[in-house]
Amino acid sequence: MMLLSTLRFSKLKRTIIFVFIVGLIVWNQARLQWIGSNRPRNHTRQSRQPRLSSNASYESLLGTRNPFPRPILLSEMVDFLVEVWEEEGLYA
Repeated sequence: MMLLSTLRFSKLKRTIIFVFIVGLIVWNQARLQWIGSNRPRNHTRQSRQPRLSSNASYESLLGTRNPFPRPILLSEMVDFLVEVWEEEGLYA
């Protein structure tokens, strides 16, 4: 009885590992499609020059469905949104 239980656990363990590995492969493939697989693997950090115009408005940036002409750093977008929300009294 103990041997049968051990075999079941072993099979379950192998199944879990297999599912994990397949899931990881699928996730990595989806990620490559999202970020673009033609990016260099060891790309250097992009310069920290602001990409948002100093006179950009909430409407001009987020009032359209069009993509930005070039990527914007997440930290820069967060700073922009916090500033807008503070001006409107939505963030304290």
